Amino acid sequence: MAGFAGKTRTTSAHGPTAGKKAFKATTTPSKPSSAAATAYKKPYVKTPRPSGAPVVEGKPAFEKETKTQYEERKKRKAEEDAREPEKPKVVNSVLNAPEEIDFPRGGGTNLTQVEVREAQLEGEREAMDEDSDNVSSGSEQRRGETADSRYPQEKAINTEVVDKSKAKRRRLEREAGGAIKEKNLLPKDAFRVEHLNYKRLVPGTKVLAQIILIRPLELIVSLPNQLLAHIPITNISTEYTTRLEASGESSDEEESEEESDEEEEGKSSGLPGLNKIFKEGQWVSAIVMESKANDSKAKLGGREGDENVRASRRVELSLEPEKVNEGIARGDLRAGFTLTSSVKSVEDHGYILSLGLPSLTSFLTFKDAKKLQPTRLEVGQIIACRIKDVSENGRTCNVTVGKADVTGSILSTAASITSILPSTLVTALVTATLSSGLNVKFFGYFDGTVDLFHLNGQDPEKDFKVGQKVKARVLWDSLATTPKKFSLSLAKHVLNLGVAGAEFEEDKEEEDLKVRFPVGRILEGVSVVRMDDEWGLTCEIVEGEASVAAFVHISRITDDHLASIPKTGPWKAGTVHRARVINYSAVDGLVQLSLQPSVLEQAFLRVSDVKVGEIIKGTIKRLSDSALFVSISGNVDGVVWPMHYADIKLKHPEKKFKVGASVKARIYSADPVKNRVVLTLKKQLITSELPIVTCLEDAKVGVVTHGTVTKVLEKGVLVDFFGGMRALIPAGEAAEGFTSDLSLVFSVGKVIPVRIIAVDPVTSKIVASARQAHDKKPEDTTTVEIGNVLSGTVSALHDTNVVLALQPSGVKALMSYSTLARHRKTTVDALRAELAKGQTLEDLVVVSKNADKGFVIVGLIPSKAKRVEGAPSNVTFESLKVGQKLAGRICGKVPTGLLVEVSKSVRGRVPRTEISDDFGALETPATVVGAQVECVVLSLDPEHNRADFSLRASRIQDGVKAKDVAIESLDDLKPGQAVRGFVKNVAGAGLFVSLGTDITARVLIKELFDEFVKDWKPRFVVGQVVEGKITAVNKVANQVEMSLRKNAEVKASTVEIGDLVKGQVVRGVIRRVETYGAFIKIAGSNMSGLCHKSKVTDDEGTAWTEFVHEGDEVKAIITEINTETKKISLGLKASLFPEGDSSDEDEEDGSEDDDEDAEMLDDGMDDSDDDDEDAEDGSEEESDEDVEIEDAEAIEANSGRFHDDAEEEADANEESEEEETIAEPKAKRSDVLEDKTGASQAPTSIADFERLLLGAPNSSYLWIQFIAFFVALSQVDKAREIGRRALKSINFREEQEKLNVWVALLNLENSYGNAESLEELFKEAAQSNDAKTVYLRMIDIYERSNKFEAEEELFQKLVKKFGQSSKAWTLFGQFYLTRGRAAEARELLPRSLKSLEKRKHVKTISKFAQLEFKLGDAERGRTIFEGIMDSYPKRLDLWFVYIDMEIKQKNTTGVRALFDRVLANRLSSKKGKSVFKKWLSFEKEAGDEAGVEACKARALAFVESLS
Repeated sequence: MAGFAGKTRTTSAHGPTAGKKAFKATTTPSKPSSAAATAYKKPYVKTPRPSGAPVVEGKPAFEKETKTQYEERKKRKAEEDAREPEKPKVVNSVLNAPEEIDFPRGGGTNLTQVEVREAQLEGEREAMDEDSDNVSSGSEQRRGETADSRYPQEKAINTEVVDKSKAKRRRLEREAGGAIKEKNLLPKDAFRVEHLNYKRLVPGTKVLAQIILIRPLELIVSLPNQLLAHIPITNISTEYTTRLEASGESSDEEESEEESDEEEEGKSSGLPGLNKIFKEGQWVSAIVMESKANDSKAKLGGREGDENVRASRRVELSLEPEKVNEGIARGDLRAGFTLTSSVKSVEDHGYILSLGLPSLTSFLTFKDAKKLQPTRLEVGQIIACRIKDVSENGRTCNVTVGKADVTGSILSTAASITSILPSTLVTALVTATLSSGLNVKFFGYFDGTVDLFHLNGQDPEKDFKVGQKVKARVLWDSLATTPKKFSLSLAKHVLNLGVAGAEFEEDKEEEDLKVRFPVGRILEGVSVVRMDDEWGLTCEIVEGEASVAAFVHISRITDDHLASIPKTGPWKAGTVHRARVINYSAVDGLVQLSLQPSVLEQAFLRVSDVKVGEIIKGTIKRLSDSALFVSISGNVDGVVWPMHYADIKLKHPEKKFKVGASVKARIYSADPVKNRVVLTLKKQLITSELPIVTCLEDAKVGVVTHGTVTKVLEKGVLVDFFGGMRALIPAGEAAEGFTSDLSLVFSVGKVIPVRIIAVDPVTSKIVASARQAHDKKPEDTTTVEIGNVLSGTVSALHDTNVVLALQPSGVKALMSYSTLARHRKTTVDALRAELAKGQTLEDLVVVSKNADKGFVIVGLIPSKAKRVEGAPSNVTFESLKVGQKLAGRICGKVPTGLLVEVSKSVRGRVPRTEISDDFGALETPATVVGAQVECVVLSLDPEHNRADFSLRASRIQDGVKAKDVAIESLDDLKPGQAVRGFVKNVAGAGLFVSLGTDITARVLIKELFDEFVKDWKPRFVVGQVVEGKITAVNKVANQVEMSLRKNAEVKASTVEIGDLVKGQVVRGVIRRVETYGAFIKIAGSNMSGLCHKSKVTDDEGTAWTEFVHEGDEVKAIITEINTETKKISLGLKASLFPEGDSSDEDEEDGSEDDDEDAEMLDDGMDDSDDDDEDAEDGSEEESDEDVEIEDAEAIEANSGRFHDDAEEEADANEESEEEETIAEPKAKRSDVLEDKTGASQAPTSIADFERLLLGAPNSSYLWIQFIAFFVALSQVDKAREIGRRALKSINFREEQEKLNVWVALLNLENSYGNAESLEELFKEAAQSNDAKTVYLRMIDIYERSNKFEAEEELFQKLVKKFGQSSKAWTLFGQFYLTRGRAAEARELLPRSLKSLEKRKHVKTISKFAQLEFKLGDAERGRTIFEGIMDSYPKRLDLWFVYIDMEIKQKNTTGVRALFDRVLANRLSSKKGKSVFKKWLSFEKEAGDEAGVEACKARALAFVESLS
């Protein structure tokens, strides 16, 4: 007795095993009598002493139980069971249980497999408890942490007196007191909210998981409560495993013997990878197959680099439906039940699904399967399905696989607890609200819990009430509790089976948390919301309008070890900390953080965060025979291969590299999959200033970079770049001369500069040249812009061009002899005799640039006649009124007409049709440059300060009759009217003729001549007067058709529904075919009618769809017209047509007309309305060869509005020159096509286009015409297909041709698509071409389509993406200033200077100053220029730009002051000469005689000062 006094211990004989197993006492019990043993053969059982019974001295605490006692105890237990409420009856699974037999041999059972497994586990636990009864109290207590913690209430009540030490007794008493306190804190009938951990993930546990990573041989999934697991490829499904095994067998056979192509096709080649049948973010129901013990010393997962992969190695799951669906009762298989299935086989009309249950299958049609995914399902693929109904015999069922159907299906009841699977959606009743979560009950008798992380951020005690109903989804079941309990979730992303996100901005879509909080991001203000002293900190991240939950594990709080978190320490609730994102829990929707200072200081956390090419410092960890290992940041190490130890090969690297020493290295490559970072210590690579190539996108043709020789071949050299990229240097490009042995020139490990000469994006092969790496770089042409007016010195005289060196930049320029001869009004031969090297030419204007070859094309500003005395000088633009008569002077010519100056500050354009009342008498002395004329204001554009004038005498004087009447609108034109006009553009399929200021008519090829003329283009030139007849006027589409034939046929103008009558025969094109009929677009209008299928054909024996196809041209008869609803019914039946008229008749003229319409849609777009724009505006435009598609209805070629800028005279000759040079290659290309294909005219049908494209597959011109052909037929989808086909057909080297097609597709989507399709196409175009060019083209498209908001948004992206481009910033500023948003434009300048390189600062500031002069405040422009000149007083080019701006402002006094300031500097004779020439030219044009004399006097003094 003394040995037991004062000692207490908790026994293991409680809970579900109470009264069933013996407790071994410390003393030997007395043996029972033989009679009792014979009468009662129950195994040896010990019963506890009744509460309150005295302890008899000399007797043990437990006595042997007799038969009478056993029967009494059994009776009492039966009475207690009778008083307890009846538990729900568990229905055995008929589907999974074997068929019952009358006399089972070897012991039969009716338990399910899950129930048998639970019994086995319980027996194992009892055996373990019984075997450890004699173990010391320390081990007993440690075991109690696992077993006894399940029953803390009973542990505190049932205690034993045992012989233990005093210290152990006090510890046990404290634990018992804590358990009693915990029991008192829980409400009545409530139970603890358990978290999922690795101990609870015993085999057989079913859990809901979300896929976060797909690897070739496994799936990495996220589990509740921040756990991870993996699913091997062999645990997907039985069918997939079978295919996998067959694939392995077939590959073994292929190694030993050759197989036929047919056999190979059906075997290994057909096995899909896991990435084909699964996707990241997908939810799956799984069952635990194996759970490994936590061994910190073991390397879980081998060499895997991803931390998630390593952590997932502890738990192995399976998705096989046979295992996941085990235990489902037949009675629970009803409509609405969701479960996992696998595709068993593919049949003729659908798929057979395996549900993992014996004798039960399902069939899924191909149509229903498309609800899940548009592509075909694979055999073995796992899919979630919802039962719609079960057949009467119970062998088959109908299911649906639509995501909405499966996700939203709520299970209303289940008789068996084993039928409740993870992902089941239920309606639960809140039974208790605890600080740690909720207790719920569903289906009336199944218990569950909801932890804090799955309450959508709500407080369980404040936001929920007992008795409240909530919708929840089952996450996992607990086999460790009896009865089994479930964990559920109320989280929004779990209920929707989606990806966790939050609405960070008001009225915006939810953003993925993983994207918003990438690993490695540092967060400044993270608040602690709740603290679990043994687990970690629950935190809150406030981001925008959203609050995001986060968690910090106890091991991630500090670098020191924490056994528990102090409740009053620095991490208590309400404190704010700096944290770093280290991971993400997909199921819980939690951001996992770390507060460790060591983590916060790391440069990067993962290999995927490493940036290739970055220069870093590291510490040497270890040197082996094969590599050097360097620590670069925290747990990220780098490896240096021997080749990269130094610029030369080291014989004794151990002498240079000591452990712990610091080294400077550069990231050479990074592989997150292998967890490998490769470094280089070569100084030549570390200090290289050449651009590095890290990916295929960086490998642009012409880029010069450093490469490391890795292998010398017989016919070439292999070099490696950064990022693992490799290039081949052919033997011919390896050296300047011939070398038979390349190893004599190149050694492995040598760093050499190479130039990339070819890139194949399909095969990812790069060809480089070492020979061309040292070629002279093309001259920099960025110092001059298109439209700049400069002077140049003749440096060479070629056969056809004059070579000039522009001043002061020295940029090479070319100008044709014909241009200069025409300017000087002499012949080319005479000009050759006059020119000599060293001569200086003034008034040169840059018209185009060739940056690749380093030269520009220049023209000449036309000679400016001296201002005529008496010309009005007091007229301002504000004083002009339409119809006002003024006196003026012709100051220049442009391709579309004349330039007239009516005052010193106002001038405008005279359209060609407004020069004279007689189009045949334009070239007269009265219309030469310098002639004084009387004009009348025709139109005004106040927004751009532009004016159009007319010189027609009929407008100026009353009573004058015009030979060619002015045509101002379509109302002035009627079919059959004879008119004259000017050829505006010669297109591939006809002409465009200007009839009036804003009226342009189209003339098809067939309407040019009465006879057939094969080579017709040379007969027409731009500006030629032609006479013809109006054949059709379409006021709706603003289109005019014209014919030059004498016997032209006038078309009826039927463009409105009121012009159509019932019974009228019309022509049209079938737009689309539906199940109920065909839609036909009526020719010559924008109206379509429906031909019902019953009115298609009289042939009843053939399907009506055989007679109608999209794109067919048909003749139809109007059967009904509804003017109110504007609906037209058509018929194609021959019986509906009047006698002698049949729908089968086809007239060649009509089809030719439509085909040519489509072709000219594109050609007409070449006719620019801005031919007379100033050269500077043209600097931002691309070549006219880049044909773009406009709206099919935009054939109306507005003559456009005149751009009144100072450089317009510079374009007077250059525009026409440029048009001629651009037109030549097109004409030549067309001739080549005709010679190859034998075509005698432009393509007018699909067959013609296909034939032409066979001869010129790389011609973007033809492809865009083909696209326009379908646009004109309103077949936009077909046009898109042709565009995609063009991109695949054009050779990858033809970058410009491909870009033309991309731009055409962008125009197409802008006109006919939606914002989403346009954005998607734009991103694809930017990836496939030079991104900056695509951005600028897209901006131009938005500008021309008046989508200014979209244009501004794209400008914002442009300057963010290409902040190093001065052009991007200046264009953005011009955009704002053009729209009167000067303040926003001025904010761009300081922003641009922060992004641009220093060498571009002056250029950018100068551009913004010029914009201020032109579009903003001239005074502000002066201020900016003054600042520039103060810093760069010797930059003569900047002085000239400043002076030019003042000249445009007509500030004579200011210009003279600037010349004085320039001459105050010390100038060379050459610079001084250019200054005085410019000054003298200014005085002659805008000054007076006194100014000329003053200039000459200063020049004489300057020359004398030099001598």
